[in-house]
Amino acid sequence: MRALPVDEEFVHTAKARAVGEREMAVSAEHVFATLEGGPSWSNWVPVIREVTWTSPKPFATGTTRTVSLLGGMSVDELYWAWEPNRRMGFSVAATNIGWIDALAEDYLVEPISAERCTLRWTFAVSLRGPSSKAEPLLTRVQRQLLKKLERVAGERSVRA
Repeated sequence: MRALPVDEEFVHTAKARAVGEREMAVSAEHVFATLEGGPSWSNWVPVIREVTWTSPKPFATGTTRTVSLLGGMSVDELYWAWEPNRRMGFSVAATNIGWIDALAEDYLVEPISAERCTLRWTFAVSLRGPSSKAEPLLTRVQRQLLKKLERVAGERSVRA
């Protein structure tokens, strides 16, 4: 694994950023629970195979996790923001993916009512080599993933 020295400022300063916002017909609590739930990530992000929290609950600033991706790729993440039912932000601290130089994400969940919320997701990345040509597609892919996240969070709320 290669260390990536990225902090929370990267979500504001990265050259390649996607900032997506979606009003969801799901409570803020269910959206946050979906983001906090390890297995749920593979239901809305197709490249994720497994999420393993490497810090014990309750999660907080400083929490860590490892995400296994397609093709044996993986990332170790460090959370620099954690406000239950409201916000989580992390940076990739180490990875075996050679074409990623930096990556950070920030999720802000704002309740609208007991059954609706708005999610603002900032995705920031620095890619190297030919992979950098994919950066303009970030916003389109992010919109699709936000729709999937709403569906998965909605399914969670029906089961609850």
